[in-house]
Amino acid sequence: MDFLVNDLSLHGQFSSAADFIGSVDALMAIRQAIRRSGRDLFCHRGMRDAQVTADLTMPQAVQGMPANKRRAWLQWLTNEGPHWQDERQHSSDDWLENDAELIVTDHAIGEAAYCQLNGKYRELVSIDPSEWLRDPITVTWRRSAQNVNVNVTNHWSKKTVTTTLASLPKPFDSWESLQQHSLLACDALILVPDAFKQLEGYPYVKSVAEWIWALLHVLNQMQNAFDKDGNRTSEFELLYETYFKGEAPYFTDESDTNKRDYKAKLTFPHPTQPSDTLFCPWHGKVNTPKNFPPIRIHFTWPAAAKSALYVVHVGPKITMR
Repeated sequence: MDFLVNDLSLHGQFSSAADFIGSVDALMAIRQAIRRSGRDLFCHRGMRDAQVTADLTMPQAVQGMPANKRRAWLQWLTNEGPHWQDERQHSSDDWLENDAELIVTDHAIGEAAYCQLNGKYRELVSIDPSEWLRDPITVTWRRSAQNVNVNVTNHWSKKTVTTTLASLPKPFDSWESLQQHSLLACDALILVPDAFKQLEGYPYVKSVAEWIWALLHVLNQMQNAFDKDGNRTSEFELLYETYFKGEAPYFTDESDTNKRDYKAKLTFPHPTQPSDTLFCPWHGKVNTPKNFPPIRIHFTWPAAAKSALYVVHVGPKITMR
């Protein structure tokens, strides 16, 4: 889990540049605490040109800062980041608004909400003082089929951030630790022993690991979403609607052509019954950077209350032509 600076919490509210500098110090202290935990505080590139007072924009307001503070602040906003736009998950076409009917698409609030709805948990850090000192911040994702609400945790003090950090497990930092975390957290799934083997030899990439974690978490939620009679619950149907349907779903079946041409590669040994095999054309699609191969998660489907859901492959795309 990482944190995003709420860029909307910088809206020209300061009476002077001196007051703004005090809030910068507080935000940088929060960032330092987050980074010490092995996580990060993502900012928005647009903050470098934000309105700070009624008369001063960011480039003007920082002129009164001590040189070392000004350098560190501007380096973060302009060059060092990280900037969440570089790993952006929602698009400008997604309709996201908060409970005051303010459109938050293209802002950190919208990104945090979208990530949370898609299994990647993010929390916000707002500048104090601002109009955003409330927790949680409610966001509605308006879709053609239905509207989905989500509450995004919002911080504005170092105390609440450090309390949250203390409650979080150590972040995974390798493919091996990702596998161990997944085995412990996704207890409704059966990850076969060699599921992550195909990732060996590839450099560890945090954003890829987080996507794998998020998609496994969705499958785990779905496998737990059956009632006592074995029927799918409303939670299952919502997850199915969100992740398995639409123009570009996260989980899809292979085409009939791929099922025929790659049948052998899509067939895996059963982990406990040596005489049986598992044909697994269903897969989750992991977002990867341009310099990394496409990653897929193959699993048994459909899910059922009385049947195990096996995850058999977490690695490079099998049906590469």
